[in-house]
Amino acid sequence: NLSFLPKHILWGSPDDMARRDVNISFFLGDSILKRMRGSLIHFLQSTLYRKAILYSNTRNTALSLKDTIDNLMDANDIDGDSIVIHGELESHTKFYRAKQFTGAHNDGVLTPRVLVATSGCANAGIDCEDVYWVIRQDMPPSILDLFQEMGRAARRMDKVFGTDHYIVIFSLSSFNYLFLRAHSQIDDQTPPLILTKAEKTAIQLEALMEVLDLLVLDYGCKHAIIEQHLGQTGTGASVNPSLLGACKSACPTCLPTTAYEHVFPPLKKSGIQRLLLQEFSKMGRMLLVPPSKSSKNPEQSFPDWFKKQTDLGKNVYGFERERSPTVNEIECTILQLIATNMILLSPVKMSDESDKSVVYVSLSFSTNVATCTTDAAW
Repeated sequence: NLSFLPKHILWGSPDDMARRDVNISFFLGDSILKRMRGSLIHFLQSTLYRKAILYSNTRNTALSLKDTIDNLMDANDIDGDSIVIHGELESHTKFYRAKQFTGAHNDGVLTPRVLVATSGCANAGIDCEDVYWVIRQDMPPSILDLFQEMGRAARRMDKVFGTDHYIVIFSLSSFNYLFLRAHSQIDDQTPPLILTKAEKTAIQLEALMEVLDLLVLDYGCKHAIIEQHLGQTGTGASVNPSLLGACKSACPTCLPTTAYEHVFPPLKKSGIQRLLLQEFSKMGRMLLVPPSKSSKNPEQSFPDWFKKQTDLGKNVYGFERERSPTVNEIECTILQLIATNMILLSPVKMSDESDKSVVYVSLSFSTNVATCTTDAAW
């Protein structure tokens, strides 16, 4: 006999789940330590009881992050330990390490200050009042992943606005990884959830594009967008219209210091049109990310081609002084072009003998390119 659970018993309303007491920040980059080494050292040295959680998409990245954090803490005489939770661990090991981190279990040996985890392993159920910082290295797979990770911070009754942070450090390569992962699904064989490869790919791609829009397009307050998304996703959920107003200072688009433009510099419509329609249209397809050093693929990548264009800083970015855009600025622009459907992506297997695939970029001949209709992106 089946019975349906009451409304919101598993999914709270967006009003109840809003987390505007957590400051959201987005940065382009491929390393937590490159971006915020000094800030992380200062945070861990400030008080012994404050903790942080670091998320990544892969086990290898999580293990590498743990080693890096261990070395960082040892080199700076920071008390405490780091622990790691990833998908290949046994369930009882994950549970034990989660209890160690939250303080529910004290073995008298470790003093966990930093938890390093992969997506889905510790982004829900970690309830620890001592977590002030949550940092993600890699693009989140979905807005729901992002929201659950953000919810690990600010779980104290006496929290003070401005002390808790959720920081996302993502890159074009991390988007490339998730795009290929979405296309590498297999058919489900076991009930109750039987989805075809095509269905699973479509679901993951939709989630990926939603989180890409959130990160790289300036459609307004990030908190409001997340709350609206929860209202559309949660069964029977309703959004309090008052929550959809700007958070004023807890996300990049609402900060008065134009923090958003420091990450995503404004682009000139005419420069983008000329670059795509007159120059890129002659090139055919290119790789989305540069090939690895060990790869034998001689093809040019879109970022490498992009940065070789003449007068790029003046024509596309409108820089007043003569300078070329940075690698991060170019990656930001490419992600915005993907989000606004101005360029198309397609996965292609490298060979019949290899399971590896690459992502190619081609020009979208939609009206978006000719008119730049998505004004919020520019």
